[in-house]
Amino acid sequence: SSPAIPSLSMTSSSSPAPSRTRTPRSKANLLLFPRKSGGERVMAHTFFSEYAAHAMRFYARNQHLRGRMDFQSEAEMLNWNTCLKTLLQFGESEKEILLEIYRERDTFPDNVYTASRKRGIPQSDVWALNNTFLTAFAKNRGLL
Repeated sequence: SSPAIPSLSMTSSSSPAPSRTRTPRSKANLLLFPRKSGGERVMAHTFFSEYAAHAMRFYARNQHLRGRMDFQSEAEMLNWNTCLKTLLQFGESEKEILLEIYRERDTFPDNVYTASRKRGIPQSDVWALNNTFLTAFAKNRGLL
């Protein structure tokens, strides 16, 4: 005979069951895509964007150590090589923009603004370039 399995209950018999009310669609939309102070919606991040951005910040800020890097893990080395490989897919001016926006220590939107003003190009072009880089990084790293 098999041993009796005790039932696991999260609620005691004296407390009522929790209500299962749904968040209204409009409120759920606000939670997923909150508004910035200016009123525009914030884009949701892809699952790989933070990972790729972290790797690129590390690469851009330590690029001067090329060849002398002491990697702490195999993942760090793979990320470094993936950044290098991905940047080779872009032109020189695009590489400069990408390295600049990830190297600077201001907020990322401010870095995009500065890079676009410096070169006289729309911010939307810099954001699109960044999105293209992040997707290419994810493909090269095997995340997609």
